[in-house]
Amino acid sequence: MTPNNVALGPGSIVGSYRIVKQIGVGGMGEVFEATHPLLPRRVALKVLHCELSQGSGMDSRMIQEASILDGLRHPGIVRVFECGFLGDRRPWIAMELVTGESLATRAPARAEPPASAASPASHPPNDDNRSAELPNNPASLLLMCHRRTSVGSTKL
Repeated sequence: MTPNNVALGPGSIVGSYRIVKQIGVGGMGEVFEATHPLLPRRVALKVLHCELSQGSGMDSRMIQEASILDGLRHPGIVRVFECGFLGDRRPWIAMELVTGESLATRAPARAEPPASAASPASHPPNDDNRSAELPNNPASLLLMCHRRTSVGSTKL
């Protein structure tokens, strides 16, 4: 049994960070903008939804995500600064805050990713088709990006 759910909002302290505002909500959890009290650092603080942290295995997956991201260094991958558990045992991750336009505003919603994202032949490494539609499926988007930035490509 877990303690009562920890309510989060502006002013709440999570780890070393103070929440400024909520910046997103999704199927997995909430994301807040937060600041470090001593360092000039703003972070995206990702917190798993209460109902997903109880027996679903999502809590360990989220900590595994933080661990994997912590070992990766690439300009296109956010840095993880810290992770832990709230008093109600929900995991959280403090990661680099990336500002700008969201993918949701750039890509119109659709049920299926475009065939161009699924087919390697449709986007050879040197294809300069910048007007291609972005898939809304994260796996398809990563696959499309990988194909466009693979070693040997001119788009590194």
